Amino acid sequence: AAPAPPAPTAPGGGAGAGDTAAGFLGVEPPAEATADDEEAIGEHIAVVEYGAEEVNEAQEPEGGYLPLSIGDHVHLLVSASPGHGANLYPRYAYGARVSDGLEGWVP
Repeated sequence: AAPAPPAPTAPGGGAGAGDTAAGFLGVEPPAEATADDEEAIGEHIAVVEYGAEEVNEAQEPEGGYLPLSIGDHVHLLVSASPGHGANLYPRYAYGARVSDGLEGWVP
């Protein structure tokens, strides 16, 4: 089982800040997926660069996030859940980068 997400929310923006039409940031399903599949567990493609440099609410570095480059294929293992007040994005899902199998939380 995947670890619980670090509790997330976007600073200054809160939930919804920067949401895509799908309501999920960072990864999107391959073109053949339907709108109903957009946040589903399975393979998605990164549409933004994500450096995985997050802090907790005490502003201390927080690990467990997976850096992404545009075009990276990510297999989501759990659906997205809300972040905490210091996260860069409002929601995160736990997944593995297909190219190397590294796992972590992705926006």
